[in-house]
Amino acid sequence: MQSRALASDRPLLDTDEQRTALTNTTNLTPEIIGQVVQPVPPARRPAHRPWQDESPFSIEEVVAFAAEHPDCLVAPMAKPAASRAQNRARHV
Repeated sequence: MQSRALASDRPLLDTDEQRTALTNTTNLTPEIIGQVVQPVPPARRPAHRPWQDESPFSIEEVVAFAAEHPDCLVAPMAKPAASRAQNRARHV
């Protein structure tokens, strides 16, 4: 199970998940499952990287695009303080 998880770039199963998977998919006794289940070594746990699935572009592609199109990265200017005060007065 752990080999398949590594091969498909998924996180390794913790001990509870291993026990559940073995209980539900095999006819092993609880004693044998207890001997087979092993904790995941900290070095083998893949780092949690939520940003990997957030963008269809790699960071290298984003940096290359930014270098070629610097005008696209300009943030919109903030409104002047006077207009913010007028908006607040309208909503009071």
